Amino acid sequence: MNFLLCFYVFAASSEITTLNNENYKEILNREGKKPLFLKVWSPWCSHCQALAPVYFQLSEIEELNSKIEFGELNCDMYPSECKKVADNKVPTFLYYDNDMKEQVHYYGDDSIDSFSIFLKKQLNKGLIN
Repeated sequence: MNFLLCFYVFAASSEITTLNNENYKEILNREGKKPLFLKVWSPWCSHCQALAPVYFQLSEIEELNSKIEFGELNCDMYPSECKKVADNKVPTFLYYDNDMKEQVHYYGDDSIDSFSIFLKKQLNKGLIN
């Protein structure tokens, strides 16, 4: 029972928003909201599968998740939305600032440290690439 309780607390502390064809425009409109870090992926993509735990761990970092919304878009389920934001290229990671409609692509390595440094730079310096 303790194991289940601990797992629930861990899992509940991270919230990753799932984009779909109904909430897509609303979520990408960041005006007046926290910035968004979006993972664009497909279930068949082995690189996407390998990065899933890294992205989840990143979303668990309090210093980041208190300031950034984490989201994901499944390209197999929502291909037209995927084409609009990532030209169907997976995996793709995009940072949307809270008051701008521009996006910044993440091109770093697959380590949680690189993702974290990228996000901290975006928060501290605005849109840089």
